[in-house]
Amino acid sequence: MGEQLKTIKVTANDKLYDITFTVKDPLTRLPINLEDVDNIKFQVADMIENENILNAECSIILPTANGRCKYTVQEEDFTVENNYYGMLQITYESGKIISTKKFKLEVKPELG
Repeated sequence: MGEQLKTIKVTANDKLYDITFTVKDPLTRLPINLEDVDNIKFQVADMIENENILNAECSIILPTANGRCKYTVQEEDFTVENNYYGMLQITYESGKIISTKKFKLEVKPELG
């Protein structure tokens, strides 16, 4: 069996809240220092059709040594109840680009 994907659960049509990520080194599993990072993209794709529904920039949370970044959910980001794949793409000032492991993003229905 394959490795279980980490899951983030959100509610459809909720907005203006932060999703916080800790970017970790794949070998040591320790938070990486984001001091030399140019940008971090939060990418979300449909699990079946693999179509991107979101490719937006995250904000780095200081201090950079903690490896934390956040994305503020916008009004039109998660309006459809569905399961998606997500990942972060980190671009360093040197031009080096690395991507995190995929995770699952579940958009759940609103209550009521």
